[in-house]
Amino acid sequence: MGPLPFARAALAAAIVLLPVATPAQTGPFMRFLGGGPPKADCMLVTDVAGVPRGRVARCTDGDPSCDEDGRADGTCLFAVRVCLDATDSDAPRCHAEVMTSAQAWSPAPAFAGLVAALEGLPMPVATPDTCTATVGVPLARHGTRPARATLRASVSMASGRNARDRLSFVCAPPRAATATFATLQRKIFTPGCATLSCHGAGNAGGMTLAAGAAYASLVGVPPSNGAALAAGLLRVAPGDPDRSFLLRKLEGTLAPDEGQPMPRVGSPLPPTLIDLVRRWIAAGAPADASF
Repeated sequence: MGPLPFARAALAAAIVLLPVATPAQTGPFMRFLGGGPPKADCMLVTDVAGVPRGRVARCTDGDPSCDEDGRADGTCLFAVRVCLDATDSDAPRCHAEVMTSAQAWSPAPAFAGLVAALEGLPMPVATPDTCTATVGVPLARHGTRPARATLRASVSMASGRNARDRLSFVCAPPRAATATFATLQRKIFTPGCATLSCHGAGNAGGMTLAAGAAYASLVGVPPSNGAALAAGLLRVAPGDPDRSFLLRKLEGTLAPDEGQPMPRVGSPLPPTLIDLVRRWIAAGAPADASF
């Protein structure tokens, strides 16, 4: 059965090719053959970045190996491409063919960009491993339940054969986890900030982030930077991430004259650790309690 008219209309209205980072920022592509007839199962395959091998493409919200934005924000952003006439050791009985048409459909608007990319491939296709661009598929959760959506696709060949495949995507809620200020100290401040030349013995900006002193130097303390002070910021404003100068420093969202991002040496913090700092501040910046 071809795509239902209402599904096609919904997809056409929602087509957005979401730019995604290259899969190097997530994990490598996992190839899904889709479960069609063995002799045609390589004719159309789906590659999903960073997900584990299985019968469905499953990602945990906020897992940077498969969620492109790396944030536990209620949406898994899968990086996906569809390939035709794939060379794959898992389908040894599959033989090369000339593709004459390809289409995909789903009632879920999340797949609109991928559908457009597949149906935009020039036909016929006679070159093995012809793939769409990598497209973002944003699958949103609601509440604490996983989100699930299925993409169906088909391809027609010059021989008259057809191959039909389907793949389900699952966005699972983040695993329950707790952290404390000691977690921030161990993962962020001690290794990246409390150095001799910075916020360790160097006491840059009159602030030390060494273990045992960092909390008192941060929470409720006015910044030494004049521009940040004039803007009404605190180094950490309990319960108010937007008024917390520390978060601006870590995110690099600084106004003119507010200094340089942190950390000044090495790579920027990954989004998951910045999100941990935001969660701590939003929870009231507790000294010992978990958040």
